[in-house]
Amino acid sequence: MLFIALPLSTDSEDWKEFISKPALPFALRLLTGLSRGHPATQQLVGRDILPVLHKLEQVSSDEHIGTAAENLMEALKESQQVKARVRLFEISLSLQCFGFSETFKCQAVEMSVTAAQKVHCLFV
Repeated sequence: MLFIALPLSTDSEDWKEFISKPALPFALRLLTGLSRGHPATQQLVGRDILPVLHKLEQVSSDEHIGTAAENLMEALKESQQVKARVRLFEISLSLQCFGFSETFKCQAVEMSVTAAQKVHCLFV
């Protein structure tokens, strides 16, 4: 089972402090470089970071945090398994817009490396 929940609100002081860290853009670029062409790293990094990356993609800053997060997301999606997790996360965000619970229990079915992947979500 995979539990997906949104991270901190973008209005929270903790989030503002997090995105203001000077090392953040460098960390995102470093993870991007390490992930490109390396499936084991893609799967390890992509296991828990997707909700945070999704929020970081929306950050507009002089340090280009949003762009760095997008680049990391693209590098992670080279892995078909991470790509399926990203799709699952996007579906859960869409369902939240329709008033479903913020936390979903999601089970990936046939999480193979083929392009035809099926995902089954169980809602709590």
